[in-house]
Amino acid sequence: MRETLRWKYVGTVNTRMKHNVWNTGAMQSRPSTGGGASQLRAVPGFEFVRDDPEVRWVRFTALLLIGLIGALLLLLASRFFVTRAEAAPVQSHANIQDVLILDHGLYTPLKDPSRPLPPGVPQISSELFQLVVETTSVPAKVGIQFGFRYKIFGHPSGAPVETKAIFLYPQAGAVSPKMGLLHSTSMSKTVRINESSGIAYSVDEPWELVPGIWTVQLWIDDRKVAEQSFNMVSQKLATN
Repeated sequence: MRETLRWKYVGTVNTRMKHNVWNTGAMQSRPSTGGGASQLRAVPGFEFVRDDPEVRWVRFTALLLIGLIGALLLLLASRFFVTRAEAAPVQSHANIQDVLILDHGLYTPLKDPSRPLPPGVPQISSELFQLVVETTSVPAKVGIQFGFRYKIFGHPSGAPVETKAIFLYPQAGAVSPKMGLLHSTSMSKTVRINESSGIAYSVDEPWELVPGIWTVQLWIDDRKVAEQSFNMVSQKLATN
């Protein structure tokens, strides 16, 4: 079978690549033509493509894009780990020795700290909340606020501590018109070492009037450090 050398041109918009294709039906290399000079031998099924500036530019652009994407991924990863480090508990440098519940019961907001208090109520307030009566019995009525006042002992004094208050509804739960059945709710708060603070649940909506045992918990990191239970009743205010 006769072997022939075929030139193929691949056209582009601004350039033309010349392909030197060795075509042989017998799938054999081209024989030498004499003179001892080395001749180009083609492997059946392969094309020898001459270098082209446009090909180099495409490769350079692809490598550049890969590098930019890699740099972007590294930047996002670094921001993720920095954010997690910044979100570490603020009490990492605080030495907490004890948590003490100072009082518990019903509280009233002190919008005006100078206003007169009910007869027999001592001046004991925490963050504009005044203890009205120390009790574990809570009347089921809108506007009531119950919880406890506490103090975190340790050093250094004034060091910030990130706390979390968890309010557990009675076992049956409470049905919110917006969120459905709820068994608990929570809030986070930063307090300071050796300074009194308090947490209280405010009954603001009729759906919150659920008789039964309510529990108020105080957490630091993954540890429950204080807890107080209250019994919400539909009778008149009962004191303990």
